Amino acid sequence: MPQVVLPVSAARGTKKKKGTGSKPVPCHILFFDDDAQSVARHLVERDPNMVAFVWKEGQFPGGNESDGSVDMTRIGESNVPLLAAWKNLALEQFEKGLRASSDRLADSEQIAVGHSWGLTPIVTVEGHVHFDEVHSLAGAGLPSNWQPDPATAYHHCSYFDVLGAARSAGIVRVEDSFFETAFDSHVYLRADEPGAWVFPEIGDRLMGNHDLIAADVPDNRRMLRNLQQAITDGGAER
Repeated sequence: MPQVVLPVSAARGTKKKKGTGSKPVPCHILFFDDDAQSVARHLVERDPNMVAFVWKEGQFPGGNESDGSVDMTRIGESNVPLLAAWKNLALEQFEKGLRASSDRLADSEQIAVGHSWGLTPIVTVEGHVHFDEVHSLAGAGLPSNWQPDPATAYHHCSYFDVLGAARSAGIVRVEDSFFETAFDSHVYLRADEPGAWVFPEIGDRLMGNHDLIAADVPDNRRMLRNLQQAITDGGAER
């Protein structure tokens, strides 16, 4: 029985919902809505033998927990190690407690899927918690001294998004799973790309693509099918 844990980032809190006008939905509300749990729900609905846990602790770099907005001028917070350290410990404690609570869970295939900076605590706790598979959804924040576990299968999936643009511009200095050779990388294009990369709409497109990789919507179904297949195949290359 595969056990999947999905750390999510509070960047998902920038979504505007019908009836809210221009005000974003607060992250603590959105976490319990379909949005943050859509990938987990997609996976378990198609595999009755799978159980998934969606884990969130803290907020996205630049995030405002009170209203769900993201201040892109503060995205450099991703480079402050102390801001991430307590999240890493929280995930380690969660995983150890989860596995100690059930022999069946402890004996299951252990899979972690991290969106954006949700990848950081996964790879940071690997020295204390083993995962059979690690899947990066536009993930970033690999520690500079990170070493892959030879017993773990690593995959990276992304679209061209705001994180990639910020990294290319030197705004964010992070180790990206896309450039890490241990990860089997897959970059996707939406049906209208690259033609849709035009100004001034490209800013919204880049942010939308960063969210899209962690969404259960038609534009992302190809990636979701590949993710499901990789898990079913035990992390085999797609």
